[in-house]
This record gives sequence, structure tokens and C-alpha cells, in this order.
Amino acid sequence: MFNNKLMNTDVAIEIIAEMIADNLFALERETDEKIIKELNKRNELYTKQRDEIYSGNEETIKFVIEVYGNKLKKER
Repeated sequence: MFNNKLMNTDVAIEIIAEMIADNLFALERETDEKIIKELNKRNELYTKQRDEIYSGNEETIKFVIEVYGNKLKKER
């Protein structure tokens, strides 16, 4: 039987990795300083959330799956 907690953690890691990658690609293309500052803040948030996922924070795992997962699903 699958371990749901482990599976959810794995899914959240994949989602947050995608969010970080998308953000870094946007940052690479951007020239507006205001937007660059916002993208850097977002990158810090995603990195913090990634660390929380690796630490097993179930609230962050759930948030990433529900919020970011739905966002990515709509974009694809």
C-alpha cells in the first residue's frame, strides 16, 4: 500500500520545483526593476516553502498541492 504522506510530499516537491523554475525563467527575461524585485521575493517564498516541504510541514505540503497545483494545472 502507498504511503499517502510520502506521496503527497513527492508531489509537492515536483510542484514547488516547477514554480521555482517558472519564476527563474521569468526573472531571466525581465528588465523592469519593480517586477524583478517582486520575482525575487516570490523566489524567496518558494525556496522557504520548498525547505518546509522537505522538513515535512504538512500545512505547506497541502497548500502547495492545492494552490500551486491548481494554478499549474490551469496553465497547462
